[in-house]
Amino acid sequence: MTSTATFVAQTLPLVSLPFYFQEMLQFSPVKTGLLMTPWAVGVAAAAPLAGWFADRMPVSTLAGSGLLVMTAGLIAMLCLPGDSSAVMIGLRLGICGVGFGFFHMSAISSVYFGRTTNLKDLDRTQSPFAASREISIEGCEGASIARR
Repeated sequence: MTSTATFVAQTLPLVSLPFYFQEMLQFSPVKTGLLMTPWAVGVAAAAPLAGWFADRMPVSTLAGSGLLVMTAGLIAMLCLPGDSSAVMIGLRLGICGVGFGFFHMSAISSVYFGRTTNLKDLDRTQSPFAASREISIEGCEGASIARR
């Protein structure tokens, strides 16, 4: 359940922010792409660290910390003033990416390397269904944005 909610919390901004940047803030497609890059860079930077930490500390602590960081980044994006610089936007998106990277990679390493309970294994079997739900949500959001 947490994994599904976290993926939804990640994909909604990743799908909607490019439309916001281009339509509302009048950014070019290149600037929009560059503004979205820090999220992916944050995930890529956090993933190896999260895997290393997952071998040395409880996965629940690591995943919970990642969720807190991602939540802080999303709240920072919500509180962002309209006249913010690209650096401030990128910094907040990078924080989101680092948080998501720590959550996702620590959860993946615990499931695939056997340090988990049966209840958490259920999430692994749920992932194809979670992906289809996320795609449905993204499609609905994209359709509502296109109608505006």
